[in-house]
Amino acid sequence: MTGRRPGMKTLGVCGGIASGKSQACKILREFPGVIAHIDADSLAHSVYAPGSSVIDEIADHFGREKVIDDQGCVDRKALGAIVFSSPEQMSALEQIVWPHVRSRLQDELDRTEQELDNNHIDSDTDTDTDRIAVVEAAVMLDAGWQDMFDGLWVVKTPRDVAISRMVEYRKMSANDAALRIDAQELRRGIGNLEDEVNAGVVSAVVENVGDIDDLSGALRKAWDDPSSWKYDKNATS
Repeated sequence: MTGRRPGMKTLGVCGGIASGKSQACKILREFPGVIAHIDADSLAHSVYAPGSSVIDEIADHFGREKVIDDQGCVDRKALGAIVFSSPEQMSALEQIVWPHVRSRLQDELDRTEQELDNNHIDSDTDTDTDRIAVVEAAVMLDAGWQDMFDGLWVVKTPRDVAISRMVEYRKMSANDAALRIDAQELRRGIGNLEDEVNAGVVSAVVENVGDIDDLSGALRKAWDDPSSWKYDKNATS
């Protein structure tokens, strides 16, 4: 599946912790033509439902007696203790979970597109306004989902600003916040952002360095720039 859909475009938005990607998506929801905001991180929580195949796969890999409780739910504390102490085990968990989240995301995009068809909304009615679904996901690039989107934007904020936000809003110490931020440097689109832009994977970098009005302006600038989209927004699909 690629990002191109007959009546709907898809925009992926990602970024590091405290970058402001959620705020960016909230602003984007008010842009003309935006018909949906899908939070892939919330979808990720849903795949852990008791009785799901994910539970069985996690139990098979990590040991049912170690990470599954008596109600058939994942013991997040026990699982976290394993994966956060071992990059190899974290990778193993991601390889189990990410394909299921992608499948849920695909279903949500299909449902959104079907609703568009059912409501007889013609994307060609206004040639300047495409119908666009915005998808928010922290691990979009690491999970290899870039082929799902017509545009893929990274929200970026200075390290000191991100630390200040985490101290103020998440009540973390500055040291803990710095450790969390530094731990992300191996994530695609964070430590190697320039490489992802040069490779054409990331189509726009939105700098979040001021207040909400500044962020809104940066988003509008990217929105109106054809180079921010992998396919020209006004091209015939």
